[in-house]
Amino acid sequence: MSSRIVVDRVAKVFPVSSDGRGGASLRQALFGLSPPVGQREIRAVDGVSFSLQDGERLGIIGRNGAGKSTLLNLIAGLTPPSAGRIDVRGKVHAIMTLGTVLRDEATGRENIYLDGAVQNFSRDEIGRTIERIIAFSELGEFIDRPVHTYSSGMKARLAFSMIAFIEAEILIIDEALSVGDARFAAKAGQRMKALSAAGRIVILVSHGLSSLVELCSRCIWMDSGKILMDGEPKKVAAAYQRAVTEADEIVLRSKFGGTASTGGDRTRGELLRLSLSQPGREGGGAVLLPLEETIIDVRGRGTRTLRQPNLRASITRIDGVLVWREDLPDRLDAGRLRCDFRVALRLGKLSLGESLYRLDVTLFDADEAVAVCSTAFEVRDEEGQVGGRPMIFQPLIVDARAATPVDS
Repeated sequence: MSSRIVVDRVAKVFPVSSDGRGGASLRQALFGLSPPVGQREIRAVDGVSFSLQDGERLGIIGRNGAGKSTLLNLIAGLTPPSAGRIDVRGKVHAIMTLGTVLRDEATGRENIYLDGAVQNFSRDEIGRTIERIIAFSELGEFIDRPVHTYSSGMKARLAFSMIAFIEAEILIIDEALSVGDARFAAKAGQRMKALSAAGRIVILVSHGLSSLVELCSRCIWMDSGKILMDGEPKKVAAAYQRAVTEADEIVLRSKFGGTASTGGDRTRGELLRLSLSQPGREGGGAVLLPLEETIIDVRGRGTRTLRQPNLRASITRIDGVLVWREDLPDRLDAGRLRCDFRVALRLGKLSLGESLYRLDVTLFDADEAVAVCSTAFEVRDEEGQVGGRPMIFQPLIVDARAATPVDS
């Protein structure tokens, strides 16, 4: 029998207290000891419709609270919809969080047998597959040690290996692509492709956009319980990333008093785009990591009426401290600013400490500002430092180079 999923105008509504209080206890309700609690509704999933056929690999993306996990729970049958219809044909195996299916006191091998029993497999059926599961997990002798002795990465590898060999027509996995190191994650992705090629349906939810683009044949972007975009993964992920970066930048700019781009004298020139990125990292722009190579990308247009064109870049911390400023004529041919241009400023390893910053780029003609473009960003130190938050991580060394001019 071929597998299929049809989601037709599905909604899931959760009642919550309108004033933030919890509901009355049973005793309070029975004896009238508490006034009635007002309620309002949260529509975690709101009118969602789509269908999936054999061999499709669907990725679902969206910010926290978008309704992704709730939708997976509905499809997996773990909770009923408040409205609409879900038709699932095929044996479903769902993992909402890798590692939560594991029993800490049992060994890895025992966990494989326990999970198989939950999925209605006989011990003989599990026995015919268990060596493949163990080999895929790469746990070696740890497979016969209690799971509570495993690292988080080892637990994820075991849990993924268990589901990767389950005979189910439909696999539903929430946040499962960060399984161990990059090599194992790549192997996990190949396994998922093999499962789909064999006629299975795979549904994945993850914040790892590059993994979803590589793995999935289709992608859905959810926001506030609704589907905003459904289509080719690369296009959907790019649109989502742009929206997230723009929203984050708006929030950060508001903390600087709403600093934004200004047009200036457009008859002489204008700055069209200003962005930051860190090669090898998804997203970027609004949130940067310290000690990572950072690139400022400036795109603009100058005219031949500019007598002494100059491009100046500066970074200001949220408390008003100017931490870096540099004029660029010493590092590029100023004549390139008299046409459509694109300039890449390579800052090397970002040495700024954890804080909020504003990046300003100004196009000058001699000492007169022609156009200004600003954006805000946050430096987030995910590793953490001993002894507090430093202003900088190392002496600031800037290497600014001009890229080949391009049309805007």
